[in-house]
Amino acid sequence: MLGVDLETLFKLNIDTHPALTTATLVDTVSVLPDLLIDLTQRTSTRIRALRLAAPYVTPAHVQIEWRNLVDRRIRDGTLEVERIEIFYDLRRLQEILSNIIRYDGRPYLVMSFCAGISEVVPAFGGYFFDEEEFLLGAYWTGVPPRDRPGIRLSGPPFQRFFHDYWNEIWRRGTLLNIRGAHDLTTVRDVALKLGLVEGDWDRFVEEAKRLDIEDGAPPLI
Repeated sequence: MLGVDLETLFKLNIDTHPALTTATLVDTVSVLPDLLIDLTQRTSTRIRALRLAAPYVTPAHVQIEWRNLVDRRIRDGTLEVERIEIFYDLRRLQEILSNIIRYDGRPYLVMSFCAGISEVVPAFGGYFFDEEEFLLGAYWTGVPPRDRPGIRLSGPPFQRFFHDYWNEIWRRGTLLNIRGAHDLTTVRDVALKLGLVEGDWDRFVEEAKRLDIEDGAPPLI
């Protein structure tokens, strides 16, 4: 009746606690900041960050608490970070260069797409925590508006979709720091595409080494 022999039937591993598939709206201002910190604290291995969009601003305590949390975990070896991003100006690239220098030898990788875009509309992006939970939403060119939700997703269908999507897009970009701060050739190439004068490269790197981000938190992850 079941279409299998007895031996196969008794070898089946039945999951009595199947993974739930959930989708919950998350307000950008009232819920997202604390949720971002909570998910980062509970992540056991890796965050994958997708930022194919314009600059954005998050509430002040996230700018400090979350970036310090990720910074600390990268340094103590408990967290891997992979970034995918469009570089639209030299300032953003310099912030990432600061991270590459800061995290040299640690699992922090950045994939570049479409260097040289000067203006993009608010767009889709998010964070994938251990490939099990996903926090997705728009990036805003100013302070995030209230009542404009992101979405928190979990469960096998989302896991499969984002895993396959990430693997596909990751292989298509330009990896900036395959050899860390020991070889900044690719970063230099992107900087020149963004308009850096070749003779200013050494100054650009030295400024990145000393860079602090506005509120004193570590450079943007």
